[in-house]
Amino acid sequence: MTEGQDAIGRTGHGAEPEVSPLATLITNLARTRKGFRVSIGTAPSGCRTVSDILADATIMDAWLSAQAVYTTDLDRKAQAAYLIIDHSSLVAMGVAAPYLTLRILPEIRPDHVALTFTTGMTTHEGRSVEETEVALHFLSERFATDNQELQVHPCHTPRGGECLRNTLRSDLEGHFQPVVHLLASLSGLSRSALWRLVADQILAVFLEVGRQIGNEEEARLEALAIIKHPGSPLNNRQTSHFSISVRATDDPSRILSSRTYRARGGCCRFYTSRTGRYCSTCVHRDPIERNRDLENRLRSQLRQDGMQ
Repeated sequence: MTEGQDAIGRTGHGAEPEVSPLATLITNLARTRKGFRVSIGTAPSGCRTVSDILADATIMDAWLSAQAVYTTDLDRKAQAAYLIIDHSSLVAMGVAAPYLTLRILPEIRPDHVALTFTTGMTTHEGRSVEETEVALHFLSERFATDNQELQVHPCHTPRGGECLRNTLRSDLEGHFQPVVHLLASLSGLSRSALWRLVADQILAVFLEVGRQIGNEEEARLEALAIIKHPGSPLNNRQTSHFSISVRATDDPSRILSSRTYRARGGCCRFYTSRTGRYCSTCVHRDPIERNRDLENRLRSQLRQDGMQ
């Protein structure tokens, strides 16, 4: 961390103006956040742009098939659902923290973002399987922003008069449109179902980043404004949020813990496999049963942490 930067890469007086604040933030997060599979700068060996990957039938077939490594009887629709969920999470990881902390947007057009596929052997339920980890790489350190202090930075690219939130929404739609269209044609899963899964992951990642930076409410409102925009393919009735509170058994007025969850609009289709079931927040679950199970899980976690 250099002078003028804080733990998440925010720049202030004394920071080197030539260093892209986007690159600083992404690099810091990759170093300090477990599971943060996003990088920036010099392209890693073997990476391919999203545009190139979508045009390569062999890679797409392998990418889809890799989704069934743990659940071998996943059909093509479920494979497409798993793929779009993971890819949406990666892209949302890459944009959420820069947007919420610095008010900057990376370039996420499919020909400006690359993916790497790393395979390795692991054990799952007593058998050896080859799993594939996908990571996202920003090929450009340039960014858009409405932060006046950063608009003078040489890496800033003016993006017209739209508000930054609308620019982000438009960028997300532009990135995912070719992905959704191709997956729909390859799998038979409808475009609307795929778009709902994208919206689900954007909201989930924004909520998680909001918790990490101590501003979950702002993150929630920003995500909802993005995915609920009238006319957007991200907009659907089901994707939303709900809160679960754990109250003290001896004093119900005292809240021990509260957490906001993403309410799913889409379905990963895990339940269609032989060993499948509904996920904890599955769109098909009864909300009362879902909330009860999540409250019990949260209460159990409090006991483990010694808070109850």
